Amino acid sequence: MLAIRRQGGRSSLPPGRCRLPHQYNEKSSTICLKYGSRSFKTHQPANDSRTTPQSSKQPESGHPLLKKYKITHPAITKYLNWKPSSSPPQSRPTLDLPALDRKWGAVWEKNRGKTIRAENINGDFSQSEFVYNKKGLRYIVPMFPYPSGDLHLGHLRVYTISDVIARYWRLKGYDVIHPIGWDAFGLPAENAAIERGIDPAIWTYQNIEKMKGQLKSMNGEWDWDKELATCDPDFYKHTQTLFLLLHVNGLAYQAKSMVNYDPVDQTVLANEQVDSDGKSWRSGAQVEKRMLKQWFFKISDFRQELLDDLDGLDWPERIKSMQKNWLGKSEGAKIKFGITAFKHKSIPDVEVFTTRPDTLYGVQYLALAATHPLVQTLAAEDTNLQTFLTELPNMPPESKMGYLLPDVRATNPLAFEKATPDATKASLPIYVASYVLSDYGEGAVMGVPGHDTRDHAFWKCNRPDDPVRVVVAAPAQDVPAVPHVPFIQPGQLTSHSGPLAGLSSSKAAQEILRILTKHGRGEAAETWRLRDWLISRQRYWGTPIPIIHCSSCGAVPVPEEDLPVKLPQVSEHWAKGRSGNPLESAHDWINTPCPKCGQAAKRDTDTMDTFVDSSWYYMRYVDVNNETMMINPRIANTHLPVDIYIGGVEHAILHLLYARFISKFLAATELWPFGQLPMIRGEPFQTVLAQGMVHGKTYTDPSTGRFLKSAEVELQKSSPIITATGQAPLVSFQKMSKSKYNGVDPSTCISKYGADATRAHILFQAPVSEVLEWDENKIAGVTRWMRRLYDHLHEWRAEAGFLGLECKFGFTRNTAASGWRFIRSNGEMGMTRVLQDTPQAFGNRFASTPKNYFISFAIDDDKPLSHPGLVEPHQFVESLRLENARKGNHPETGREVLYPLLMDLAKEGNRESKKLWRAVQETIRSTTASYESGHSLNTVVSDLMSLTNAMIDYPGGELGPQDRWIHYHAAMNLVRMMAPICPAFAEECWHLITYVRPGLKHRLWSFAGTSNFRLISPFRETSVFHYPYPTEDGTLEMLTPDTLKCSVQVNGKLRCVVEFDQPESILKGEALEDWVVKGVLDSPEWKDKVGQKVNVREAKKTIVVKGGKLVNFVM
Repeated sequence: MLAIRRQGGRSSLPPGRCRLPHQYNEKSSTICLKYGSRSFKTHQPANDSRTTPQSSKQPESGHPLLKKYKITHPAITKYLNWKPSSSPPQSRPTLDLPALDRKWGAVWEKNRGKTIRAENINGDFSQSEFVYNKKGLRYIVPMFPYPSGDLHLGHLRVYTISDVIARYWRLKGYDVIHPIGWDAFGLPAENAAIERGIDPAIWTYQNIEKMKGQLKSMNGEWDWDKELATCDPDFYKHTQTLFLLLHVNGLAYQAKSMVNYDPVDQTVLANEQVDSDGKSWRSGAQVEKRMLKQWFFKISDFRQELLDDLDGLDWPERIKSMQKNWLGKSEGAKIKFGITAFKHKSIPDVEVFTTRPDTLYGVQYLALAATHPLVQTLAAEDTNLQTFLTELPNMPPESKMGYLLPDVRATNPLAFEKATPDATKASLPIYVASYVLSDYGEGAVMGVPGHDTRDHAFWKCNRPDDPVRVVVAAPAQDVPAVPHVPFIQPGQLTSHSGPLAGLSSSKAAQEILRILTKHGRGEAAETWRLRDWLISRQRYWGTPIPIIHCSSCGAVPVPEEDLPVKLPQVSEHWAKGRSGNPLESAHDWINTPCPKCGQAAKRDTDTMDTFVDSSWYYMRYVDVNNETMMINPRIANTHLPVDIYIGGVEHAILHLLYARFISKFLAATELWPFGQLPMIRGEPFQTVLAQGMVHGKTYTDPSTGRFLKSAEVELQKSSPIITATGQAPLVSFQKMSKSKYNGVDPSTCISKYGADATRAHILFQAPVSEVLEWDENKIAGVTRWMRRLYDHLHEWRAEAGFLGLECKFGFTRNTAASGWRFIRSNGEMGMTRVLQDTPQAFGNRFASTPKNYFISFAIDDDKPLSHPGLVEPHQFVESLRLENARKGNHPETGREVLYPLLMDLAKEGNRESKKLWRAVQETIRSTTASYESGHSLNTVVSDLMSLTNAMIDYPGGELGPQDRWIHYHAAMNLVRMMAPICPAFAEECWHLITYVRPGLKHRLWSFAGTSNFRLISPFRETSVFHYPYPTEDGTLEMLTPDTLKCSVQVNGKLRCVVEFDQPESILKGEALEDWVVKGVLDSPEWKDKVGQKVNVREAKKTIVVKGGKLVNFVM
């Protein structure tokens, strides 16, 4: 807006108007025209009779308003023709992002834990201090890391996402719990101890200290007072309590089982820890099958709840699908096949489970697992079978080799029906097959080659000359469309199904079940893939199982007062580099009296699977110092469940499933009473964010397929070249591993580019749930954005002073007006800002927020609002008119001329301000949605980049104080929106635009959307994190763009994008079409690119879409 100051004696203003900062002297008048960066003075002696009117002069060329209003006044002419200086900006400090990390990290550490307070500006400041508003709680937990010694990029990604979301919710006014801990037990530490000859505890705690430093270097904000480590006896004491709770409730039991044994790590693995190739997930060794006595958790008792409650969770669909598949509920039938053994007197029936009883007429063989009782019985006398069983574990999982059991046949239960076809009545061969799982159904399957892919492949491998029987086909045909491919969909039974031919699969299944049930040969049933959780591990570095084995009393729980059962010191074991479980030879530890009878007994030497620790650690965070209980029920009710849980998709099955099981169990105890509420259902995590993996750039030699080290590739050129051969390598992005030489050390990247740029790059490169292809070269785009913003804020600070809120402004008492005003310290008169005690000091048109300003402009459009504390344009016009009336010079500066000129200038500034403020509001809306969903944090960075561009393009420096004021608010909003992602850089920018040197009374009247509060810092320099996240102020719908961008198509093909005046809302139908067509044809973009080639007036049809945002000319 326009600001006018007069220097001299008293001014003659209407009563009630705001006094000018300086007075007018009738003997010598100096008019100072101030608008934005434009400031010009004109001296007119009052008694100079030689002054003659200049109205007859032709207007100077330049600003169009000169010609429109025929302005010749030299001060106004010079003012309107003013342009910002093209000289380079003043010297500014270099943006050193790593240095900002160190600077603000030290400030945060110094002021950690200090209370943030707020003051209400609408009352007595001294009496209205209160604690910052807590809207509620947010419990945000990232999956805790294993302390291997170094954070990798996968860690950095998950903890960046977690920290950004936690910071956002803190800025929204929530009391956020954001803890970190260490999943510290496990085989890697034990193996490292054997290699190094040191205690695994020493190695583990050294790594924890190192990784803590790395976490702090990434500018993360953690609740370190809640830190825990699962190897700490204070933690695993309560893990042992959990075991005993399960044991007393019948959910922890010991049983003999055929287990997966890792011969390298010498420990048992759960089924989930064996990959599809039958190898250990840790060592990569081929897993062996052994019969051992093991401890299990009875997770199967909770399987229906675990399945049913998935639908109510705010989890990614793919994770819920993975959980459902692992639970593996199948509905079908149990069917008994009679067994005939020519060399055995009596063999019990073999029971199979099938989900397709409608294919029973098509059974051509039975297949048994190696552990099936019939196989074990026959193996005692069959040496060939014994040999096959020995070789079976070494066969690949996809192997279709089978062993035909001699002298043993099976009978289809439908064979006893008279109408059954003869082919179905024939006896069936029985095979031992590697593809049959011992824990699916009863370890036996009925082979239907015509309607199952695996059965078909097995049959063709073992009985290639025998035909495949097809008993189900697509409707209206008796054979499948592809003869050599099994028909696996439900359909219609064929003639091979005897009396049921023609029935649909569903009706046939019901009829077959009726027949089987009638004769006691089958029944409807369900089966689950999920098996009870095997938790025993024959290793040292884990939570000891709190059970004592007594020859008289059996397995006796360790009394609660004797917990924790601590791991013994076995230094000699590590020093000699021995393998195996050292607990078995720790005689002083293993031998102990029985708690029941007092006789000699032995401790259990197994330790628990580390998944037991991670199944409940998130509960311990909120009550980490409780020595007597796992968690206080009151605290559990207050903080659980976790609001947002963040981690890698690779943990989507095991960890999340086990955590849900333990959580549901504890919700059924007194430890978490509210866990039974219908809206919680014992679920541990309300929302799960599963981020994708991080892949590294990989170079491969095309001639050999060998992975190349970075030193073997010349990367300085436009495209990489293999140094030795000059060939171009194959470039791909693959999972990071040492063997592929594509790993990246996050610490190196942070030290080079700074934590904030690294964080922003990680988020910007890919949506949270997608794979991140790490390319360090692309981080330049992020640093360039930060540099442009930093430079822009420096330039505005230097030129505009951000409305005087900077340290180089002096401070003085203004006796002419109530309040304070700032002037430049070098004495040069600059922009004046008066900070009053009450808004009423500026009249009814005081705009405390941008929203009020735009509302005022819309309501009273003929009176553009000036900045608070500045003389309004109509006051200047009136005083200038009176002056000219006395002197008789420059009549064009009278009210009837100058006031419309000021109005045009004000509208020009208002138009640009609306455009910028609309961009601010759109960014607040979009970033808020992205932060709160958590899935699209990459769009937050892109939105902030777009707003930065809008601020840089904003011509506020050429406009007026009110427009600078809008820019100031836009800058503050932008910095607050980027603070969760770039905390140190945001702090620096915030300091740059808001810092007031010590001693000044600093009152920020408002922030967009938060005008009821002014927040103060407990220390001198305010922090951006002491101010709330911006909220929409309701102006977005009000600030309709003055122009409309329209995509122009010809016959559906985009030809150009044009911009023209926004059509009035009342235009509809043909009137709107005419407006849009005229706007398109008149636009320079159309004339330059398309108009000479296409005559749209000959178009057969014109289609206007979305109110003119798109138009299609059909020629």
